[in-house]
Amino acid sequence: MIINGPLSWAEYGVPDRSLLALLPFNSATGLPCRPVIAAKGYSLNINTPSSRFALVRRVLEYLTGDELQLEMARKLFTIPTRRVALESPAFRDDPVLQLAMAQAKNSVPMPIMPQVRYIWDAMRGPYRRVFTRELAPADAARQMQTAAERLIAESMP
Repeated sequence: MIINGPLSWAEYGVPDRSLLALLPFNSATGLPCRPVIAAKGYSLNINTPSSRFALVRRVLEYLTGDELQLEMARKLFTIPTRRVALESPAFRDDPVLQLAMAQAKNSVPMPIMPQVRYIWDAMRGPYRRVFTRELAPADAARQMQTAAERLIAESMP
């Protein structure tokens, strides 16, 4: 079993919809598992010359347009942000995209702060070692916590 989100489904070649499911409920709490979710965004560098604004605007309109959002949804299983794309039959009738949307509705927004990166870094090694059975889950959790606290502390002035 692989627990991963839509961002990796395309890599797995997910033609068989039966391989996908919502995350389960936690039997100890009775609450559903709630992954973090993040949005893609674009920004314009303050040093961009005004002579390029028109071109930048065209690029951003293309990148955030309905057509490209639907294409990215079909190819990468991402969730569009445009209402027209969300309500289109191409999105609405795709069971994989609807599963991704259902899970997203039960997700928690990822905090926008640099320390989140340190948490991912702290998790990577112990997490992999659990799946290769080199490390017990409880030991991995302790290692992750210790490493995350150390990395965050080191990043603070």
